[in-house]
Amino acid sequence: MARVDGRVWPWLVLALLLALCLGHGLRVTAGLALPPDPDALRDIGFAQGFLDGNWFGDPAYANTRRYYPPLISALAALAIRLGGVEDIPRFWVLAGPFLGLVPVAAFFSFMWRLAGPAAAACGTAVFVLANSATADPWVGGGYSPWILVPLLAQAGFLATATLILSRAAKADWREAPVLGAAIGLTFLAHPVPGMLLGAMLAATLCRAPGIGRRAMVFLALAGATAACFASFFLLPLILSHPAGIVHRAPGAWVAGALDGQHIDHASIAVEHGPWLLALAVLVRRRWFPSGAWPLLAAWMGICLVELGRHALCGPADSMVCRVGRVPVHHYHLYLQIAGACLAGAALPELAKWLPGPPRRRQAVLACAGTIALTAGGMALLSRDYDWRVHALARDHADAIVMDLGVYRWILRETPPGAVFATFRDGGTDGAFDPANFATMAAGRRLVATHSLFSNPYTDWTSREATRAAIAAWLTGEGPPPSSAPVPWAIAPRDTPVRADRATQVHETAKHRIFAIHPWPISRPMLGN
Repeated sequence: MARVDGRVWPWLVLALLLALCLGHGLRVTAGLALPPDPDALRDIGFAQGFLDGNWFGDPAYANTRRYYPPLISALAALAIRLGGVEDIPRFWVLAGPFLGLVPVAAFFSFMWRLAGPAAAACGTAVFVLANSATADPWVGGGYSPWILVPLLAQAGFLATATLILSRAAKADWREAPVLGAAIGLTFLAHPVPGMLLGAMLAATLCRAPGIGRRAMVFLALAGATAACFASFFLLPLILSHPAGIVHRAPGAWVAGALDGQHIDHASIAVEHGPWLLALAVLVRRRWFPSGAWPLLAAWMGICLVELGRHALCGPADSMVCRVGRVPVHHYHLYLQIAGACLAGAALPELAKWLPGPPRRRQAVLACAGTIALTAGGMALLSRDYDWRVHALARDHADAIVMDLGVYRWILRETPPGAVFATFRDGGTDGAFDPANFATMAAGRRLVATHSLFSNPYTDWTSREATRAAIAAWLTGEGPPPSSAPVPWAIAPRDTPVRADRATQVHETAKHRIFAIHPWPISRPMLGN
């Protein structure tokens, strides 16, 4: 067996973990025709917008700008176009198990640079197996076979953090544009890791000895480069929506695991106790790799501040609670990634405390590692979240997730600018409407989306009122809407739609699609 500090066994551990992840991913996605998460359906719609030539607009709303970071959707659109993909939801399912390996490999690379090969193997095992066992992947990080923007953004974050560790300390101005571009691209993947990386770069430079003014020039050049990249996303938003965020429901949404009213303190202890113990071990062992503590302190400090703000604010709507508000699970996700780093660095240090000769110590470590990997692998293979959403997408897709028949008809029969009205209440507490998400995934426009998936820079209340008015008129329960006519409507099969107000053009097992007859209007409200 290779020595504990050798460079062979860490690669074997990585290969084992990647094989385990891929096997689990292929197994849990087998037989599915579409991804089960509504976030993925939104992302498919954004990719469809790029394919339709809508570079900066929100595909779901007319006359608005894309509000969600564009990079991953743009890369997906490029892959779809180059690969000649025709069934995008199926592509999303098939690619997920493979793309989910990229953050795992990026974590291994970062840990190798941070603390060496042994820590890389231990930390990656914690990242894949422990993080996945204690929380859903989009809350705890780790491997996920589902393509979700925040999870793929982990890879860009970890790759850029590796660059910061390897290139920032010398403050060579030629490296500044490279690091700035990497931070800017990560911001285009998701804003939270982009902001964290900016703070991590600043902390790393400020702690480097003998840098001084050179560090400030370096930071300014890197910051300007990052800002140039970020402007492709932010500038259209700022110019088109100077009032800023007017619909706060998406940013105020809280994952169940972090809901203060229903928080499980035992789960919190299980999730955060290990990295706190690991931190104590590293401090006790005087573990000070070059550049590690400033970078980790900035990274974890921001996450802890945001989690603290969430805990203190609760339902309050003060300016402190509202400014820069992003769903708090994003910060919890990155805190857990940092926790896996600390645990990975601490485990080799703990191994040095074992008594006995080296041969016996290696035997004990091999036995303990085998048991831990086996238990963690079993936990990953049986992860409740994956199998729960697998069953949802397999058995109830057209009633709960997205009606594929509606999605395919919309793509085949309507142009990108078509506008649809749906019938179900889209309030924050309302159930997700598979017709609404089918339209969104097709990159077509809606009178109103579900509140949690509505453009934060657009008034959702007035749009929802218009949607309800159109639905009431079509069923004969209200007067003609005051909005401009909308060409299409999608109703559940059991919803009575008046034949003198709309003509049925298509039906699936759960829905009917109608061409709406024009109605008299008093004033225009909604553009086509």
